Amino acid sequence: MQRKNDFKLSKRIMATCFFLMILAALLIYNQTQYANVYIGYQELSPTFIPTTPDQRQQLQKALSERLETDDSNETPASSNQFTVELHRPLFGKTVYQIVSIDASGVIICHDDVYHHAKDVNYFYTEPYFDAIYNDLQMPSASFEYFSETESVDLQATSANWQLLKFDGNWYPAEEKTTTQTQSIAVNNPDDLLSVTFDKKPDEVVLSYETASTSALVISSLHETASGYTLPISETDGTYHYHLTATWHDEASSFEGTAKYAFEIHCDRPAVFNIKQRSIEQGEPLIITTQYASEAELPTIEQTLSASSHIKFYQNASNFICYIPTNYDTKPGDYDILLNNTLYQVTVTARDFNVQHLMIDETVAQSTRNDAAYEEFDALFDPVRTVSSAQTLTSGNYILPVSGRLSTEFGETRDVNGSMTTYRHSGLDIAAPSGTPVAATNSGNIVFSGFLTLTGNTIVIDHGAGIFSTYFHLSERLCQQGESVEKGSIIGSVGSTGFSTGPHLHFILSFYDTNLEPGWLLFDDAVTYGNYKDLWQQ
Repeated sequence: MQRKNDFKLSKRIMATCFFLMILAALLIYNQTQYANVYIGYQELSPTFIPTTPDQRQQLQKALSERLETDDSNETPASSNQFTVELHRPLFGKTVYQIVSIDASGVIICHDDVYHHAKDVNYFYTEPYFDAIYNDLQMPSASFEYFSETESVDLQATSANWQLLKFDGNWYPAEEKTTTQTQSIAVNNPDDLLSVTFDKKPDEVVLSYETASTSALVISSLHETASGYTLPISETDGTYHYHLTATWHDEASSFEGTAKYAFEIHCDRPAVFNIKQRSIEQGEPLIITTQYASEAELPTIEQTLSASSHIKFYQNASNFICYIPTNYDTKPGDYDILLNNTLYQVTVTARDFNVQHLMIDETVAQSTRNDAAYEEFDALFDPVRTVSSAQTLTSGNYILPVSGRLSTEFGETRDVNGSMTTYRHSGLDIAAPSGTPVAATNSGNIVFSGFLTLTGNTIVIDHGAGIFSTYFHLSERLCQQGESVEKGSIIGSVGSTGFSTGPHLHFILSFYDTNLEPGWLLFDDAVTYGNYKDLWQQ
């Protein structure tokens, strides 16, 4: 019986010893092995970092291994601090404070004891500690709305970024990109967009295009107080933008390129502007639009002009409408009705001069006769009845030739003692024979030929109903059907046709309604008293 009891006791002792051995082994394993890693930077709470057993072992070794000559026990002054927690499989954790990482080394605190890490390259290059290089990471970008003081993050679609770490080597950095195209809505006429970066680029290049235009590349976007301002079309629609920002300063510890692709969708309420409410005889009334689609264009009812061509034409910015006046327009008030909105415009009188001319009777009879007028009516008049549906111009109109103003617009004439029944249709500019004559703006040559009355004659259609005409040329350097650019030399000053001497008779008209050219050239009427000043503009 005693043996039986001793045997049972022995078994209990053996079981207890075995249990204690397993428990001791677990305790030893728990003290030497780590299951999870948590890392926090500065004031941030430590967060879980996925690691493999080998990575955890390497991390623990780097944290605990000291320089052999290390006798540092003083608290370093540094703002670069990591908290590293190594969690054991069962319970407990070991906490390290990495209080300094810089080019001079790495200082670690554990149990209130400071030491220099032996394997400094580990801390320079391991991604766990990349937060130390946050100031060198890929920049962030954002849209800024001027009208709403609102900011929207802008995500890069591709990037290539690298940074210089403390070991003196360049390393690729994390590139935060997206495959989704961002869309920015512009619904306010006052909206202005700019892009800002938290690191100033050395170069910013922008290209944008629509389905109907070729890509426009702007190679030098310059930074302003509100960032890099983006151009926004005056016409509503969806525009595709491509922005490339580059950082390549050799003195910096980072470099790279970030590309951004996004859409700007413009849908602003249409705006209609009448340039002047008071105009002078010969001055066109100009109505411009902003943000208008063709479907938003208003109907026009007006009493100012009898022309059948009064409508909106597409121009570079949006749409434009010309309502012409000339020397026959009576001074007074006129109504302009755009949809349901009534505007009143006043036409003021101009004091037109009377010019007295003496011309050789042989010249007069050979150039001013029934056959000459019939030829003029048959060949010249039809060319100003059809115009391009959109403007063909490039910026402002320019003076085709410089010289002495010899006849104002709208003058009546006494020729050889007899008053004429017509008024002068343009400006006469006297200049030496052979002086080059330039196209006042871009357009299509709709007539180039010799007429008995006006000599060598050229007519250019500038679109939207605007024509320029050049009389009395000594030669013509362009052909009907050609396109010309603003400033192109199209002929030379001469004295062909009904003319008293070398000069250019220059006309600007809305279809066949002759305008005072000065209003499109200088925004002012040209007179004997002001032409020298206007010529110098």
